[in-house]
Amino acid sequence: MFTAFELEDYNKMHTSYGQELYRLIKQFRTTGFYRVKTEDLRHLLSVPKSYTNAEMDRKVFSKTTVSDLTNAFSNFKIKQERGTGRGRPIIGYTFTFDKEKTNQYEIDRKKEEQIAQFWKSDEPEPMPNAVAQTEYQNPELRKQKEETDRHSAGFGDLLKGWFKK
Repeated sequence: MFTAFELEDYNKMHTSYGQELYRLIKQFRTTGFYRVKTEDLRHLLSVPKSYTNAEMDRKVFSKTTVSDLTNAFSNFKIKQERGTGRGRPIIGYTFTFDKEKTNQYEIDRKKEEQIAQFWKSDEPEPMPNAVAQTEYQNPELRKQKEETDRHSAGFGDLLKGWFKK
């Protein structure tokens, strides 16, 4: 799978964390939010384990990163999700922004994926609107086949006629 996004917006990001966050958030552009645990975000952004939460806030969510993402996504906000317990530790982040409508490219891509799945499967599912029309199921087709069989000479009949002469 891949994520389609504007390369121009991606290149406008001034920090590498901003570029990776842009790529991650863009995957959820039609939902309007992206929620992630702190450990998962650290892994996805390759944040060093030595960074404390305060250093992560200062370096990963720097002013330039947040302003770049605010310019890229309308109504962009970052909310820290806090857990219970001593000091109420940060357990995750929720990124909210305005939803984007699905464009024709994404709709076409979904149709292509469905077609690819159809051809990959060993026993494809029948098409929902397909109607089997064989001569045994349709009386009109059965009559047509019987008439063509009666009127047309078979290959064996042609050979018999050839050798009789």
